[in-house]
Amino acid sequence: MYSGEGSYVKGFFVKWLMTLAILWIILTGIYNVPIVSTLLISIVVTGIGYAADIFVMPFLGNPLAAAGDFILSAVIIWVMGFFLFPATDGHLLISLISSAVLALGELAFHRYMATSVFDQETNSEPWADNHPYFDYDRNLRAEFGEEFDMDEMRRAHEKREKMKKENEKENP
Repeated sequence: MYSGEGSYVKGFFVKWLMTLAILWIILTGIYNVPIVSTLLISIVVTGIGYAADIFVMPFLGNPLAAAGDFILSAVIIWVMGFFLFPATDGHLLISLISSAVLALGELAFHRYMATSVFDQETNSEPWADNHPYFDYDRNLRAEFGEEFDMDEMRRAHEKREKMKKENEKENP
């Protein structure tokens, strides 16, 4: 289902670069937050958000995962802002604006994850209706089976082969 370990590392760096660029423009460029603080916040937001993307996004879908990323990044930026931002009263506003722009970027990033990291065999989004692990109402499919008796299977195979040979003798 997954295309390998290297694509996860590449996906992490793509997300980190996107997060760093957005936060650098908003936090450092507009609100004069030191670049070291912006770098630290981008690493924390990326690390926690990427783990959520890997484990949660395939089951929720792109829009819900982006909404979750919005909430997650807003909380992280808001809490870290108390320790890292210059003394201003607008920590909540800064975190909401940054998180809104990040959520828009996450919509594109989740598409990248779906096509480059998840499900290379079918090349479809994990939340798509035709995905092999979900049925039409997005419930997980379960596969049930029974244990095989190898002796019984061998006897059945021998019986089929015997019947096949008899049919060949009767109808050449």
